[in-house]
This record gives sequence, C-alpha cells and structure tokens, in this order.
Amino acid sequence: MKKILITIFLLIPCIALRSQDAKDYFSILGGGGVHNLKYSFQESSNHFQGSAGYLLNVNYSHFLNSNWGISTGIGASTYSGHSILNFTFRNMETDFENDSYEFRAKFQNWEEKQYGLFWEIPLTLQFRQRLSNKDHLLLGLGGKISSPFKTTYKVTGGEITTTGYYSQWNVEFSNLPQYGFTTISNRPKGDLTMKTSYALTADLGTLHQLNNHIGIYLGGYFNYGLNNILLKENKLIYESKGNYNGVLSSSQVSDVKQFAYGVKVGVYFALGKKKKNSDQILSEQPPRKVKNISDQNNKLTQASNQSIDSIENESSTENNKPLKTKGKNDRNKDNTPSLIQEKIKIVSDQQSNSGTDSIQLKRYSVVIGSFIYKTNALKLKSKMENEGYKIVLALNEQQMFRVIIATFDKVEDAVKECRRIRNKYTPQFYDIWILKKINN
Repeated sequence: MKKILITIFLLIPCIALRSQDAKDYFSILGGGGVHNLKYSFQESSNHFQGSAGYLLNVNYSHFLNSNWGISTGIGASTYSGHSILNFTFRNMETDFENDSYEFRAKFQNWEEKQYGLFWEIPLTLQFRQRLSNKDHLLLGLGGKISSPFKTTYKVTGGEITTTGYYSQWNVEFSNLPQYGFTTISNRPKGDLTMKTSYALTADLGTLHQLNNHIGIYLGGYFNYGLNNILLKENKLIYESKGNYNGVLSSSQVSDVKQFAYGVKVGVYFALGKKKKNSDQILSEQPPRKVKNISDQNNKLTQASNQSIDSIENESSTENNKPLKTKGKNDRNKDNTPSLIQEKIKIVSDQQSNSGTDSIQLKRYSVVIGSFIYKTNALKLKSKMENEGYKIVLALNEQQMFRVIIATFDKVEDAVKECRRIRNKYTPQFYDIWILKKINN
C-alpha cells in the first residue's frame, strides 16, 4: 500500500500537465468526530472506549473536466484511545534473599488515555456532480499518509494493588510497601512511540456557491488505517520496582490502527481567471437544468466473613476491612490465606478466667474473626474457649477487634494452622487469615 500511494503522488504532475481545460481550487477544512487509536487487549476483562478527535486541512484540487479531478494537501489530526483495565498481571521475580516469587499487579478500574497528533498528506480522486444552479455534490476516494508529531499517555483513574505469591510456602504477601507490595493510586504519564500510518479515506458532501470565487462546504468523512502503527517495545505493563510503562508500550496490546469518522466544514476558493459564459464556481460548463437529488465498566472482599449464630447485626466499613488480593468470585480457590501487616495491642478481658490475656503474641497470628463491637468479639472468644482454644483479643489502629486463635514465630506454621482451622470449621472460618505484627 505504501508503494501504491507514493506512485500516485508522483503521477499528479503528469496528469495536471495533460489537462488543458483544468480548473483549480484551494480549500480550508476543519471538523471532528470519532478519532480512535483502535486496539484490542490480550485480557478479555479489559476494554477499549472510543474518543473524540479533530482535523484541520488545507487542500489543493485540480479538475481535469467538469466531473473528475485530483486533490491533495497537508493537514493535522488528533487521535486518542481510552482503555479501562480490570485484570491481574503476573510475572516471576526474585527478591533480595534470592527467593523466587510471582509478582502480581491487580488493576482495578485503571483508566488510561492515549493521545496522538499526526501530520497528514491526503491524495484523493474527486468526483463532482451539479445538483442545482448553486450546489454541487462532491465525492472523494483515496489514501492518506499520517506521520506522528506527538503521542502521549496519561492515567486518569483507578488503582493497582501489588502482591507477592511464594509458591514454596503457598503464601501471598500484601500490604508491605517496603517490599513493593502496596496499593498505587497515583496518575503516571509519559510519551509513546508510533509509526507512520497508511489509511484509506473517503468523504462526501455538498458545496454551495456564494459567488463566482467562493463556496461553502459541508460533508462527512471516513478514515480506515491499513497498518499497525505500534512500535513494539514488549515492556512489562507494571514492574516490581514500581515502574508503570503504559498500555501501548506493554505486551497487553499488539496492534494499533487509526479509525475515524465525522463531519467537516470549510471554504473553497476558485483559482485563476473567471471564464467567459460561466458563472459557476465548480463547473467548466454553463448552467443547465438538472433533476433535483433528494437530501441524505471490585469491591474488596472482607478479610473476615465469619459469623456464629449468637452474633447478629455486625457491620463494618471499607476502611475497617483488611485488604484481600483475590476477587470476590475466586477468593481462596488455591486455599492460600492472606497475610496482613498491622500494629495491634492485646485487649484485656476481665470477664474471662482463662488467663490467656497474658499470652505474648508472636510474629504471625491466625485471625478467625474481626469485629467493630467488642461484645461480639468476646462472644466468639468465649465460644472458642469453650472448645478448648486459648483465644487472644487484640485491637488495631483502626479500632477493629481481632480474634486470634493461635500465634507463631514462622509464617509456615501459621499457614498450616490456617488450613487446619479452615478444614475443621468450614464454612464458618473459611476467610481465616494471617496477621503479621508490627512492633510498636
């Protein structure tokens, strides 16, 4: 297609020289509509939205006779894309202790907009037909070369939650910013690199004559890109070091094409001397009678979903729920408990005679319940103590009561206990999780 367009450009001077009765026009056109940098994703959960764009063209038209001519010129157009990401990106990494783990970045309603300004050179075959004494129908078909001038991206919404999954322990670590496991809600932006576009173009409109030299144009246009303009970089969309590289620079998208349609208006100016016996701006022939032509898209799940028959009307807010790294529909499918890091303090229970409040919490504790109200936490504590467990009640900085059933020095032991409790009490404690204590 590139060779064909270049060949047509070279033929323009030859065609013009062979025309002895040619008539020339200069036009300035502007317009807008849907101007997409159209692409699709590897992940079906992500989707693309169309965006608006604009154009401005200065054209020269050379008519060989009363009906046929050729037009070219120069112009500029804006194109854009808008993507919304809802998926989990995974990549194998190695931590500072040389332990391998799966780095996970969960995108939640992550919105990114791409923008491109392109210089354009169109080349079209023009057809004109008289509709009335002052009106003409204009049809153009051909090709267009678009060269990128400036292309950028900017994030406008959403968040990314990063976690690390260690298969050797079957544990997913989260809420540890010092290790890169955190929630990102900043708005990065940057530049994109794209290639020249080769597109088919068509336009259809009417030209109304104001006088012998000036006419007003109103019509529609359509552009369809033929080639992929994405300069493939194959970067990770999000790196474990915290670098966000953008949708179009990543492996999530492999093909980007221009696609546009809209409305444009402008002014045509007749060039050269006025012909005798003719007062029509777009016709080499005198006026004649003609027949009239008729007009033409996750909530975070609760870390503790347990309840017992005697505890009712328990409620919580989003700020009081520990973060989960799994979606609502697939939580704990791999039987992996979540790990949350918190500052806590042991709560004294004067009603209890078990003496368990003197227990010192170790680094990793197994949590079977979380409550806003202490009375509900005490009911669960009492119930489990009657079954022979030594229960500890703790309070975090958000004033949320944690009911702890066991505490360990090693995370592996805490994971084993989580699975044992879950298997024994499913579904009551299915959302059991591990609390990593932060020293005060």
